[in-house]
Amino acid sequence: MALQAGQPEIAVAQARQQIELRPMPAESLTVLALASLQGGDTETARAALEASSRRGWREPISQLASGQGALEQQQYEIASQRVVALLSTDNLTESALALLGGLVTVPEGRQAMANRMASFGRWQDKTLVPASGVAAPDDWVATIVLAVDQGADLSCSRMERLASRYERIGEVAAAEKISAIACT
Repeated sequence: MALQAGQPEIAVAQARQQIELRPMPAESLTVLALASLQGGDTETARAALEASSRRGWREPISQLASGQGALEQQQYEIASQRVVALLSTDNLTESALALLGGLVTVPEGRQAMANRMASFGRWQDKTLVPASGVAAPDDWVATIVLAVDQGADLSCSRMERLASRYERIGEVAAAEKISAIACT
């Protein structure tokens, strides 16, 4: 509440008190990071966000910050892990999709995302169509092709919706490539 009230000194003190408890919750580290940012202490904020992202994969703010940092540092596997953590928990979905769109702009990022898509999970199918709104069609189709080549199990109905979306927006080549992919 102190953070929302614009009282960073109180928020920092309260967050530090929570962090002294064991086990250290990721949420308290995120509050410390936000309060530190508000108070102008970027060094503490960065360290707290890094610790928070390692501590709790369900804590969305630190996962997003960690994913953005990983993408900026060209650590594509880590960035893809953070995208999946966010999409799996339906947290900060728009921001996670934007991060995914940036990730698949480079071959290494497409490969990292394809690796995640080929792994077991329930987030993949619900991401297929929404990701097409943030990723360039060629990048997203290339990612899907890589994932299918690695054994990704993607829903035919979602793939058909993706192909239809690409047709509607005039991306005929992308629609044809998606339609040619075998699905389940």
